[in-house]
Amino acid sequence: MGGLTSSRRCDGVTFDHVAPDFAAHDPRLAPWLDSWCADGVLRPVARGFAGTPGMNALARHLAAGLSVETGATVTALRRTDGGWEAQDAAGGRWQGEALVVAVPAPQAAALLRSAACAETDALASRLDTVEMSPCWSTMVTLDGPLPVRGRELLADGRLPASLTAGEARLAVAVREADKPGRPASECWTVQASAAWSAAHLEDAAADVAAAMGDALVTALATALGPAVPGVAQAVAHRWRYARVTRGLEDACLAELALRVGAAGDFGATPDVEGAWLSGVALAGRLLGG
Repeated sequence: MGGLTSSRRCDGVTFDHVAPDFAAHDPRLAPWLDSWCADGVLRPVARGFAGTPGMNALARHLAAGLSVETGATVTALRRTDGGWEAQDAAGGRWQGEALVVAVPAPQAAALLRSAACAETDALASRLDTVEMSPCWSTMVTLDGPLPVRGRELLADGRLPASLTAGEARLAVAVREADKPGRPASECWTVQASAAWSAAHLEDAAADVAAAMGDALVTALATALGPAVPGVAQAVAHRWRYARVTRGLEDACLAELALRVGAAGDFGATPDVEGAWLSGVALAGRLLGG
């Protein structure tokens, strides 16, 4: 869930450049949502909930009190007498009694295979059936405010689908200023369509940023005329494994005898809510087993 709720700051502005918000439908999540809102971690928005001051506030809140290492790339897993060991690219090692792999399905499958045992190979084979598409996400700052009519145009803080559909590059365009606690500057998170992202997967980030900034301005100009702000700054980030296009029916995968499992958004609900429910399901199985 941490990847889905990733936020990034550019020139003092927080951009939720993966999931700009999330809907919640499962009643099991309701008590937690009430708690997170009471703690000021989330605030209700038109489409559900958004993190405060950014979507990553939720992951930070859930990680409070835990020992968390960041900036390490785990490359191999190994079964030990006492449980599991994970090794990173720099030679660092971490050990524990149980192992949870919570990264995109293709990466999770590769890590589980590195353990070189039949049980983890079987879990990896299940994850091989998950299909994912990439996404270029671009953080765009315009060089002036939208006219009042432009702000009235927005539905739920986003460009209407009728406008994004007319621009082949665009899938989602979210105005960050429409979220609680955000500055009023004209900053947008713009996500490319799956087809465009796949076709331009290996393009330079600067080229993608320019293209997506232009796509946003073009879509705005379609509705408001040519007198719309231009792009002051655009920064693009590639998510190679962004959207689940074919998932599993299982909420999580586990091999209880070895105390190992995988959780994430690969299940029937490939979003923030689904990732959280997947993690809770796996925790219940490992702790209960």
